[in-house]
Formats: sequence, structure tokens, C-alpha cells
Amino acid sequence: MKGSDFIKTLPEQGGPARERLILEAVRSGLTRPASWAEIHATYKDHKAVIRVTEDVFAIGEEDDWVRIAVSASLQWLIADELDLLCMTARLCDLVHAQAAVKVTPCFQQADNQIGHTSRMLRHHEEIEKKRAGRSGLISTLGKEWILDSTQLTHPMGTKAGSINYGWHDPHAPNGHIWQARGYKHNRWHVDYSQWFRGVAKQMVVDGEERSFLEVAKDPALYGLVLDAFEHPLRLDRHPGVSPGDLSALDP
Repeated sequence: MKGSDFIKTLPEQGGPARERLILEAVRSGLTRPASWAEIHATYKDHKAVIRVTEDVFAIGEEDDWVRIAVSASLQWLIADELDLLCMTARLCDLVHAQAAVKVTPCFQQADNQIGHTSRMLRHHEEIEKKRAGRSGLISTLGKEWILDSTQLTHPMGTKAGSINYGWHDPHAPNGHIWQARGYKHNRWHVDYSQWFRGVAKQMVVDGEERSFLEVAKDPALYGLVLDAFEHPLRLDRHPGVSPGDLSALDP
């Protein structure tokens, strides 16, 4: 199905009904085929190659597709269907630093319509204008729900709260990023700026293939995929979102 046709099937309001339709589209094979990029990381004496999708999750065909905004709950359910993992803050930074295509953030007004389908489509179209047909690893597209051990001490609760991160921009107040680790939203929140970039479950460390999660939990290697000031990863996924559990979409 063409992305321009699919987006018309979605209700204007965000929420569980819309997210179920998106997940059903994934299960029906309507996801835009992913192109992969390799990003490189170093930590102490170790070197790694990590595979991420060049662009964010989208529905449609190669000549007609639309980026789809997601809640944290939906992101993990999509990742399960596509056999992927989700980004960390360090990976977001590495992607932006190594991106072949860089665009500036496409901001919209923060109001009670930021989760509407029309706003999602508008964001996609504004990004496409700035991309201008260029191909390759692209950043910065928006914010992402990240895999982060601080989830376990989240002020909103480990099952309800989520952490978003992104919008790299040299014009941000800190000269780096508009959204540092953010703890404001629950895992059902969705707005036009929340995308999902997939991460491969296997990576290469010092020339050998390794599990991404095993590396993230290894005291000697975690700095390859997590910020060095963090500790080894203490969780595999978002608490409260079990694989295949559609009830995770319901607040």
C-alpha cells in the first residue's frame, strides 16, 4: 500500500485505535523496507560497528511512503515485529555525528493537536523538503524513545514513564540538542516529533559479532553503546510492554 493511501485510513486523533491500525499494518507487511547504515563507536581500546536504519519507521512503498510517529509502547511492539531494538542516547548522538544527510529541526506549535495525524504528515513533508532527495543516514528528524537504565528509577514509574531524546541542532541552547533525556511523557504519549529508528540486535566488536544487549551490559564494553558516565544496561526493553501484548497500547 502506498503511504499516501495508508495515512488516509488513520483517524485524526492519536491513541490506541490509531496505534492498533499502525501495528496491524506492520504485521501485514506494509512497513517501508529498511536501508541500513553502519555507525562506528570507540570506547577505551575497543572499536565497534553498529547497524541502524538510515531513516525512521515508515509505512508505504519506495516511491510513496510516510514516516509514522509512535508512542513508546507502540515503538517496542513494532520493534518486536521487525526483530529490532531501540536507540540509546549515545546511539542518537553517534547517528547525528556520522549522518550523511543533516537537516534542521522542523518545529510545530506545542498544543492539544500535536498528536494528530495531520501534524504527523506535515512533519514528514517538511522533512522531505529539507532532505531534497538526498539519500543515506539522516538526522535530525525529531525525538526518539530511548533504551536507558534510568527507566528503572523513572519519576513517573517504571511501567508508565518513558524517556525521549533528540533533535540535535547547533542552534539549541546548549549548542548540541533541544531534547536531552526527557522524563515528562508517559509511554502512551505520541506527538508529531516522536519517531522510531531501528537498531540491529547484533553488532561487531573488535572484529567479532556480538549481541548488542550483551555488549550494553558488559562492564568492559558498555561505553560503546551507552554514554560513558552511565553504568552497564540493567534492562532489555521498556517495563510494562511485553512482546505481542496489545494491551500495552491502552492507558
